[in-house]
Amino acid sequence: MIFTVTSFILIAPSSQLSTLFVKRTFGSGVWLLTFNELLWTIGAALGGVYISIHSKILHKIRWITFGFIGSGLCFVAMGLVKPFWVYLIFMFGSGICMPIIQGTTNILIQENVPNEWMGRVFSILQIVSTGIYPIAMLFFGPLADVVDIKWILVSTGLLLTIIAVLFYSRFKARNLYID
Repeated sequence: MIFTVTSFILIAPSSQLSTLFVKRTFGSGVWLLTFNELLWTIGAALGGVYISIHSKILHKIRWITFGFIGSGLCFVAMGLVKPFWVYLIFMFGSGICMPIIQGTTNILIQENVPNEWMGRVFSILQIVSTGIYPIAMLFFGPLADVVDIKWILVSTGLLLTIIAVLFYSRFKARNLYID
């Protein structure tokens, strides 16, 4: 849960500041903001389809790590690229990663948590993974008025990547591969 809290704090800027970033960087045309949301949604749908068609997902910790690293690298690229269509490719990529993270995490919990604890664990996970955004934005929102959003995306993306590697290393070092 500590990893989830930390990770979703770092995901908050890309999730909550992307429309403001598009407006400030590429313009305020409705089509720009529409494509920003549309490409993420298409990516998320495809990531969800991938998870749903695989009846058995092996190496769940690796997949969760892959999803967070992929998200982090996409956030870095989103902050650094200039042509809007290239930005959209990375927005699409971050969309693919989210259901891989959440779907695989849900499967991992369902396979390893006793039934009598399942509701409590999922409740806490939902509170942590979605409820953390408003709290994180109390920091990142005002920061976006002082620091260029691209640097917020780059720094949170790099931190997310590092934390994901540390998360995976912890399981690997203790031979705690939960598959």
